Amino acid sequence: MKQWVRLHPRWATALALLVEWLILAVVFLLFGRPLLDASIESGMWTAASGIVWAFESRRSRRTAARLDEHGQVLAYVRYPDSRPGSLSGIWNMGIATPQVGWIDFQPAVYDTLEPSGRPMKIQVLEVRPERRAISGRERKYVSGLGNQAMTVVTETGRVEIAGDPDSLDKLADAAKRRP
Repeated sequence: MKQWVRLHPRWATALALLVEWLILAVVFLLFGRPLLDASIESGMWTAASGIVWAFESRRSRRTAARLDEHGQVLAYVRYPDSRPGSLSGIWNMGIATPQVGWIDFQPAVYDTLEPSGRPMKIQVLEVRPERRAISGRERKYVSGLGNQAMTVVTETGRVEIAGDPDSLDKLADAAKRRP
């Protein structure tokens, strides 16, 4: 099912909106609304969901295109071996620029990706091959679905980097190369 959704995102969205409309119509009918009222109200709620989805997908495509122009990707970084209360459990969103042997990371906020801190150079000694899906507890700091996390080893310890699979591939390929 996931493969089909990835191959046909527009059809999947249309199907999801149709299912949403049907469920809402049934719920409104169960609460005693007339058929015409239930159909119209569920249609309005479904249209609102579709509009929100359209604006969100447009924004994310624009952001990805802007970053791709400069060879950058949206990524999330955390340091699992650091002290509790620091960035051990919180993902720091930012712009990652892959370089040969390291990753430049600029923390950023919001969908405008405005810089929010000082940039860091993550000197990569090793990229661990295994990747994992972001769990539900971690997801509150990572926007979007389908993101994965990979671990890189640096001179100071482990660093976890999360992002979509294509972004992680770009970062891993650049970090594995040696000058």
